[in-house]
This record gives sequence, C-alpha cells and structure tokens, in this order.
Amino acid sequence: MQVLTIKKSADCKEKANKKFAAELEYGGKSFHVYFEINSSEAIWRAEAFITAALFPAMHLGMDIHCPFPISKTYLKNLCTIQDILLSWFPDLRPVKILPEKTITSPLNGTEKQALFFSGGLDSSYSLLKHLNELDALIFVNGFDISLNDVGLYRNVRERLYRVARAKHKKLVIVHTNLREFLECEMSLSWPDTHGLAMASVAHLLSSEYTKILISATACYADLYPYGSHPLLDPLWGTETLEIVHDGCEADRVQKAKYVAKDEIVRSVLRVCWENRNGAFNCCECEKCVRTMVQLEIAGVLLKFPSFNKPLNIDNLNCKFPAVVAKKFRTRYLPELETSGHNPRLLKKLYSLLYRKPLYIRILHGFRKIFKI
Repeated sequence: MQVLTIKKSADCKEKANKKFAAELEYGGKSFHVYFEINSSEAIWRAEAFITAALFPAMHLGMDIHCPFPISKTYLKNLCTIQDILLSWFPDLRPVKILPEKTITSPLNGTEKQALFFSGGLDSSYSLLKHLNELDALIFVNGFDISLNDVGLYRNVRERLYRVARAKHKKLVIVHTNLREFLECEMSLSWPDTHGLAMASVAHLLSSEYTKILISATACYADLYPYGSHPLLDPLWGTETLEIVHDGCEADRVQKAKYVAKDEIVRSVLRVCWENRNGAFNCCECEKCVRTMVQLEIAGVLLKFPSFNKPLNIDNLNCKFPAVVAKKFRTRYLPELETSGHNPRLLKKLYSLLYRKPLYIRILHGFRKIFKI
C-alpha cells in the first residue's frame, strides 16, 4: 500500500505569531499545510497533522507515516474514528497510522477552556451557555472565510474582538490553508471534513487549553452523518486534551431565543457562507434566509441588526436542503402554528415545504387545461 508521509516544514516559527507547517507527501505529490496562530503557548503537535490527513488518506487508501511520537489514547481512538467514518462513507478505506512511537501526553498544568467561535448562532449559544467557564474564543480564518477575502476577514475580526472584550475572553486567531487542501487538492466535502479541521487546530492549542468546545450543528433529534458530530469530536482528544461537542440539547429556534437575550452577541451574529459583495450577512443566500426564518419563528428577528434587510415572505422561494426541510416540517412549523406569531410566514412555509415536485405540478396543469 502507498503511504502518505507527514514531514515537518522548515518554515515553522516558534516565536511571536507562531507558524506550524508540514509537507503532506502522497503519490508523488506534496502539499504544504500551515497554521499561523497569535498564541505564544501554541506548540507543534504531530496529532494536528495526522488529524488533517486522516480523511484524505482514507480517501486515497494510503497508510499515514508520521516520524514523530503521538498520544497513546489518540492512536487508539483513531481506530474507532475510522470505524465511524467507514460506516458513513463506504467509499473510504481503512488505513494504518505509523508513528515513531506512542507516548502519554504530558500534563500542561492548566485547566483553561476555549470555544471555536465564528459569531454564528451555534457558537454564540455555546458562548453564552458556558460564559463563566470559558477563557478564550478561537476564530479560524480560512474555514468559512476565504484567505483572499481580506476585507471581510477584517470586518469579522473587529466584531469578534468586540465580543471578546465585552465578555473578558482572549481571542485566538488562526490562519490556515487546510480547507484548501481538503476541498481543492483532495476534492473532499467541507461539511464532511470541517470537524477534523477544528480538531487539528485544537491539538496545536492543547498546551494552553485542556478543554476545547465545538458547537453542535444539529440537536439530538436530528443527528446525521456530519464532519462535526457528538460521536466523532470527543475521539480526537488525548490524555490531556478534551474536545467537547456542545449544544445538542437545543435546536436553532431555541438557540435563537437564548442568544437574543444578549445585546452584544446578537449584534454580531454572522451566518452567511456566500458573503455576496462582501456583505457580513447577505440576507439572500439559503443559509441567511433559513436563519432569518428561524429567528422570525422564534419571534426575535428584529433584535438582530446584522440582518439589515427585511425578510421578504412573499418572495420566499428558497429551497432548503432535505435535512433542513425535515426539521421545518416536524418541529418549526408546528411551533409557528401554535404560537400564531406570523400567519403569513406559516402559510408560505407550508406551500414551500409541502409543494409537489415540478413535473407533477406541470402534469396537473395539463390535466386542468385539457380536462384529462
């Protein structure tokens, strides 16, 4: 079997704004993966790069050779991680991890906690839920914001600093090209791999933080195979690093009601993936419209100034992904109907979510015209 080899790069920097990098060599190719972190406590950890390489290696069917020591617990957990991924993605193949040796990760003498924080609804909920426990917020540039979009990055960074200062938390900023490697180089799905991307960052910060939280996307009732998952996230940890998948007890409407209580956090809510024309929230893409509808169902949309355009119910023609549409049908529509909050929105959502496929509507149209 061919091997994917991890080699520590010569351009790593251990002072000031630290840079940790590795060459991932596979099949005669090489890709330079790097992380730049504004934390003096961050350290180079082989587990970070094995985590980054696992899904690609399983995709290629290549064992991972890493000539560095790694955690015993982590290596053992990789077997379970692979079992889960293989059950979800049958095209993947099991691989072996070949480290220099295994060790027990040394204690770092701290019990600090951090949260991955993008300003989205899920991470905002986790921030407020664990406000008194958290020491830091982690924002990763290069995940949902392109490294090339400097203007949007600066806009988001300033707003996140505003939250961090108001809540007395350190803001750790990471710049990485890992998504470029996963999506562009390996042609892998970001929804399938974003969880391991966050876990990679967590390992680099494990000398300062013993517990790092990843906010849940789905509640317990709606779990499905996804890159960040309550089964997967905790398994990326070591003897001294606990990675927690947080917030499965609440759906997005419940989270919206909770976050709406805090003026600072709700003022910087950002959910947009497309950022059309550099907009903070474009209020037009599927993710923005979906979130605005959820906020309206919760009765709190007007409390979120980062959505600077009104929700146009009459022109609401957004096609939700199947898993999202199911949530709306089974949970959000009944809640909106019970509350009586917005009958126009209720009627529109019913027509969208229970609309028959286009070919059936065309067929019915022909039958009406020709009285078949």
